[in-house]
Amino acid sequence: MSVSEIDRVKEDIEVIKEAVGLELPFGWDSVLVNFLLFPAMGLWWLIIWFLSEKPSRLVMAIPLFVMLAVFSYLRFKYRKSSGRASIKRQEHNLNLVELILFIPILIVYFTWARHAGYDTAFVGAGICIVLGITHTVAALHLKGRLYWLGGGIPVAVFGVALLIWQSPTAVVLNGSIFSCVIGLAMGSIQAYQLKQVKLTNAN
Repeated sequence: MSVSEIDRVKEDIEVIKEAVGLELPFGWDSVLVNFLLFPAMGLWWLIIWFLSEKPSRLVMAIPLFVMLAVFSYLRFKYRKSSGRASIKRQEHNLNLVELILFIPILIVYFTWARHAGYDTAFVGAGICIVLGITHTVAALHLKGRLYWLGGGIPVAVFGVALLIWQSPTAVVLNGSIFSCVIGLAMGSIQAYQLKQVKLTNAN
């Protein structure tokens, strides 16, 4: 049996395991990323905001580029030639593509809204609410993606908060808090899922 055939059999086994709930599309490295990266992003926003009267959007967006670099590293780590789980590789592909698409779309959308005279707070709130609801619904229907609840629900709630508190300071403060909540919630749910699968496999 050739190496390619062995890899294909391994991937088939992983797909079967995922289908019956014995394999998850993430590992402990994802838990660590969520526990560290999202709270660090929130802390960065707070520090930069209170150190500068009017920080540039590029400086505020630095954590997003750090996140892009981390996801790129994880995608490289789970490249096909490494022989690592294909479902984890696909999950990192999804995270990377979402982020790559999200950053420019967000910039273009807000630029258009500002020039069109729309209230950017309401525009941002709408994006967050739709994004949060979409991920919440997906979490309840996709196997192994329960941890998306940890991101979907807080993002939707943050969207509602944007409608209520629209001052720049309130937006940054709430964004920092919800960033921490998202990271801790997703990481905790992932850790729970990984432990449950480990117990199931042990039995």
